[in-house]
Amino acid sequence: MGIFIHAYNAISPAFPFEISDEMITIPQSVEGALYCQEPVYKQFITPKLLRRMSRAVKMGVACALENLKQTQTEQPDAILIATGLGCVADTVKFLDQMTENKETLLNPTPFIQSTHNTVSGQIALLLQCKSYNLTFTQNQFSFETALLEGMMLLEENQQQIILVGGVDELTAESHQLMKSAGCATDGTSGKGYVPGEGAAFFTLSGEQTQEDQIELVDLRIVPALDQDMDITVVIDELLQSHQLHLSDIDLLLTGENDERSAKKYYGGVFNEKFDELSRISFKNYCGEYDTASAYALWHACTIMSSSDEMSDDANYTLIINHYKVGGYALFLLKR
Repeated sequence: MGIFIHAYNAISPAFPFEISDEMITIPQSVEGALYCQEPVYKQFITPKLLRRMSRAVKMGVACALENLKQTQTEQPDAILIATGLGCVADTVKFLDQMTENKETLLNPTPFIQSTHNTVSGQIALLLQCKSYNLTFTQNQFSFETALLEGMMLLEENQQQIILVGGVDELTAESHQLMKSAGCATDGTSGKGYVPGEGAAFFTLSGEQTQEDQIELVDLRIVPALDQDMDITVVIDELLQSHQLHLSDIDLLLTGENDERSAKKYYGGVFNEKFDELSRISFKNYCGEYDTASAYALWHACTIMSSSDEMSDDANYTLIINHYKVGGYALFLLKR
């Protein structure tokens, strides 16, 4: 059974959300980090509701509402949201209050809004949607797990409309903690990664319409059981299961970054067999964060459905993501 992507959008560092004909460009980092080009949210969300929303919630709600608007869907049959760290800004606000007030007279609002399911809950409240609603927080596999859940739901009933999204925000405090821990770059080449943030949402169904161009053929999560794992073997097995060869892949998106320790995990795809493929390092556009693969899927869909020269040849696209030492995620798309 096919899984078809009816609509997709993203708020990211590389692309202005409300402008559809802009080019996706590699953004300039701000103090070593990539922050989103955020829209004027009052175009999508009632101003009185915006006051209580953190940046992560605003990004998620705006993407979700526009996604459903594109498909003319009043209420989805399921809302599946992925986030690695949840609403970081509200978490910091709550912890600051605990310190300042010595754990007394605390405002419950920042705590309530700091939970990981705040985004999915807010979307459901705005839509008055009482359908299936789950939030997935499996670190670097959060988005993949949400997407797998959606695929399983569509196997049960392919007529359902499933809303799937990935959201993570970056704050000054979290960026500083990453730098202090030696994770994020301090400006020294090869030392640490460039952190990022973003929201990307997709409307899925098991039924194809004339407007649909993108099919999610397969999704594989490969745990880090063996640090000497040869990713090319995993890729070959994935392609063979669909009677495909590497030569059938027209576009390759990979998640390598400038961190020396991370490059070795993509070493297998830097060889003669892969050199002929059109290739994009998608984290140059969005930075490194738990749900960056959601951005990668949006980037791939955007290219495959556009009218430029690259999209004309992009019938099959392969996405490969590796984050920290957490194994791999592979997406196979077909137009």
